[in-house]
Amino acid sequence: MKKKIYILLVALISFVLFVWGALYLNERLFQGEYYHYEDGVTIEVTNSSDEELTNLSFIINPLFQDLGSIRSLEPKESRSLYIPAINKVGNDRSLYLKYLNNQMREEQVSLAYLASYNPRKIVVILDITGKDHMGRFLYRVKGFDNVSHFEYEITTHEDN
Repeated sequence: MKKKIYILLVALISFVLFVWGALYLNERLFQGEYYHYEDGVTIEVTNSSDEELTNLSFIINPLFQDLGSIRSLEPKESRSLYIPAINKVGNDRSLYLKYLNNQMREEQVSLAYLASYNPRKIVVILDITGKDHMGRFLYRVKGFDNVSHFEYEITTHEDN
């Protein structure tokens, strides 16, 4: 009788460890390079342009959760913002960058569409490569939104 209990206990512990390991491995593989980022919102901004960038603001719409801002970013400089808590996102689920163009008009661009209504982790890696003649940013973005990976590049604007 003791032998059966011992075998059952070992089998149960082995099963729990297997399930835990499989879930861990699945999450690790799914998140890929973004696994080491903490839950919350992480925004990494690099200025690869030759100009100083000023007054960059980040928000999540529609609740307009203020994610923070970067007052100044010198050429070849990088900065990170980390926000540990994410408000519920709702229907219009985008993370936006706001800045002023050459005419001092506010530009607002969506950096990431958030597929989840209540994301646990959002990572955005933004590399600003330059500006067009109107002062609108040209950039590369990659990241993770708790559901999928994304990557794209804006090298020109249609109304140039």
